Amino acid sequence: MTATVDFSAANNGPWKLRFNLTREGQPWDVEDYEARMQMRASAAADVAAAEFSTAVGTLRVDGTALVLDAPRGITLGIPAGAYVYDVLMTRGDETIRAIEGTITVKQGVTR
Repeated sequence: MTATVDFSAANNGPWKLRFNLTREGQPWDVEDYEARMQMRASAAADVAAAEFSTAVGTLRVDGTALVLDAPRGITLGIPAGAYVYDVLMTRGDETIRAIEGTITVKQGVTR
């Protein structure tokens, strides 16, 4: 089952968010998984507003959690607005859509 997590963040600073993951009601050890997340203006939008992954270090696995760690250099380029996102967790041939939700990006004032 896909967890729904909605959150908001300003586009003038880093984003740090910890997703505690469960599978079938139990803590889910994701140490062996890779993760990828895209955020878009709508699910049908052709272009992603931003992409995060374990491959580039903007997502990292930590036991039974996934940590979003987006530096300010990335978030500054995301316009204020509402976005949808999901997270795919992959291990070998297995891919699981683990998280979905909305992100409200607020316009930061101090730059």
